[in-house]
Amino acid sequence: MKEFILPLKDLVIQPGLTVPIYLDNQISVACMDAAVAGSRQIILAPQHKWNYPTSPDELFNTGTLADVIQILRLPDNSIHTIVQTKSAVSISDISVKDGLFSGIPKELPFTDDSTFEQTIALRDKVADQLSELALPRKFRIDKLNSIIENYPMPAFIDAVIQMTSIETESAVKILCAPNYRDKLVLLLEQIGMMFEIAKIDASISRRVQQQLEGGQRTHVLQEKLKAIQKELGEDSDEMDIENLKKRIEESAMPKEAKDKALSEWRRMRNHNAMSTEGAVLKTYLDELLSMPWDKSDAVPIDLTKARAALDSEHSGMQPIKERILEHIAVMRKTGNASGSILCLVGAPGVGKTSLG
Repeated sequence: MKEFILPLKDLVIQPGLTVPIYLDNQISVACMDAAVAGSRQIILAPQHKWNYPTSPDELFNTGTLADVIQILRLPDNSIHTIVQTKSAVSISDISVKDGLFSGIPKELPFTDDSTFEQTIALRDKVADQLSELALPRKFRIDKLNSIIENYPMPAFIDAVIQMTSIETESAVKILCAPNYRDKLVLLLEQIGMMFEIAKIDASISRRVQQQLEGGQRTHVLQEKLKAIQKELGEDSDEMDIENLKKRIEESAMPKEAKDKALSEWRRMRNHNAMSTEGAVLKTYLDELLSMPWDKSDAVPIDLTKARAALDSEHSGMQPIKERILEHIAVMRKTGNASGSILCLVGAPGVGKTSLG
């Protein structure tokens, strides 16, 4: 016999519980009304997506069969209802009509082993594991201990699922387990995974904290250095250093030269401006900045003047002069100063250096 199905968002309810449910979705209200008008039974089935399902494949084919005990209708057309969950069921032949889902429930086999020593030991182990796990404040361990002492096993399992925010798929597996022992083993597996996640989170937090502390240490030291320089009357030097960096960044240097200049600037910043190394670095950077990186002068090549200069400075050596003039002519023709290298060979004092 088909029963109406109430889709639930991120909620899997265990059998053996008396559960209050608040409904303000008009389709859900209509579903509950239809169940009360019929057998007063309803299937509580988790849904795959957050939005209200529109087709059967958006529902899990496993749920909890429950009796509707009480309904309180509110002025805004929402309802408070109390249900008594009975058993885990598989759901077949799911259909939807006018937005209301229905299906045929089949009770899943289950053995109540809640009084077995092994089951009780597993329950206590779950409680011990939870006591070591950081849980939200609203789920205090004393509340869990109260459930252990005063409530049956289904209430304990349901409370643990809520405390640990177990994913719907895993909660459905726990629902389908054939006894309490298997349910508790699945819970321990989930808690173990949460421990591993907590360790990873703690490791990441430590690394972030170390990085922050390192950055803060550098900042504090830099601020102390600035204060010391100010006391020594060197704060104006700091402004000059920053201006020098700005000039480097705004210069027309090629990337390689600019990267080198900024690297040397960082070295200079860490030295006293009056120190020898600081002064050398400052001179080096000033020299780099004085170069006309974005300008080039075209020097005219005049063979007549070149010959006259060679003849006036050197007597004889015609083959050498001719070779030099050939090289100059090629440079003028190609417009490129690179090319062959002239090698002047001779005894000391014959004019190699002056010719070069």
